[in-house]
Amino acid sequence: MDQSPAQHVPGEADLHLSVGARPLLTLATVPLHHLLLDPGDELSLADDPSVAADASFMRAFVPMRSYQRLCGVGLEGLISAIARTPSSLTGRIIVREAADHAGQFVVIDGSRHVAALRQLAEIGSANGVGLSGDVTALFDACPVTIVRPETDPAFVLALLADATDAASDPWLHGQRDHLLRLLAHHGVHHSRPTVTEATAGNTQTLRRYHAYRALQQLMLQEAVPPHLTAGLYPLFHAAVGRPVIREWLDWDDTLCCFMSDAELDRFYRLLKPTVRSNGTTRRACVRTVDDVVHLCDVLAEPAAHEVLMQDGATLEQAVQVIDAGAFQQWSAQVGEAYETMIWDRRRFGPRS
Repeated sequence: MDQSPAQHVPGEADLHLSVGARPLLTLATVPLHHLLLDPGDELSLADDPSVAADASFMRAFVPMRSYQRLCGVGLEGLISAIARTPSSLTGRIIVREAADHAGQFVVIDGSRHVAALRQLAEIGSANGVGLSGDVTALFDACPVTIVRPETDPAFVLALLADATDAASDPWLHGQRDHLLRLLAHHGVHHSRPTVTEATAGNTQTLRRYHAYRALQQLMLQEAVPPHLTAGLYPLFHAAVGRPVIREWLDWDDTLCCFMSDAELDRFYRLLKPTVRSNGTTRRACVRTVDDVVHLCDVLAEPAAHEVLMQDGATLEQAVQVIDAGAFQQWSAQVGEAYETMIWDRRRFGPRS
């Protein structure tokens, strides 16, 4: 990564999280006007020679339009928060170097924060109150996390915050979707020590990274339509976090993948719609995180597990085995309690 003096505040020390001399992440400060807003991943049109788009026009138009749209959704709360606590921006903005545009960076995550900071710079106040020196210093030295082009997209996806909000504007998911497209074709991964160091051992980030790596296994084996990929991620996040599924599919923490091909095929079957003998389509068995929880219950119950492994069996059928067993156990307990009550009545009733 180019570390030219123009990108950093003189005297500011950068933290390189890396193997050897090649940083996986670089914590740096850059001028606010060097940050290009592109939540919808529209600048990729300027970088794609197969698309008839004027690159210079796109690089000028897309960030301006993105800024206006972000301002339109209302940034007042975020503006106030930054004005009160400027340090809240630290570690919040993730960027990559703009293609063929030295010194500028495309914002991958934290677009709303960048837009809010730009509004503060333009207005010069927050709620009618002047800005502190700590806030104005951010205009020339905005803290960012720079990811190099070779960084594993699964790792970058694990760092994102904005794109994990299902209720947010789908337009804000453009950079996430861009990374998901890269994930489908990316074959180079970082070593476990490298990822552990770069995440500072954060268990939540590591779990998200494992989930994206597990999702990548599916993407490399199955033709998953892009619009379905993001919806599958929560299922893999839930799966890699549960010991019974990790054991079933033989998860390897070093390789960050499931090792049991046979069982993995069965798991993938549960994630896909199937065609019944009459030609109708049956929905996928595992569609929600709750379904993953039910799957854990089934795997822990031998009789239900055996049913699930049969060809054409559904998760619902396996769960019914558990429910039937629970009902029989409940019936037996009720029957036993009833017999005890009758016996007590016969024994003690005359004395009452």
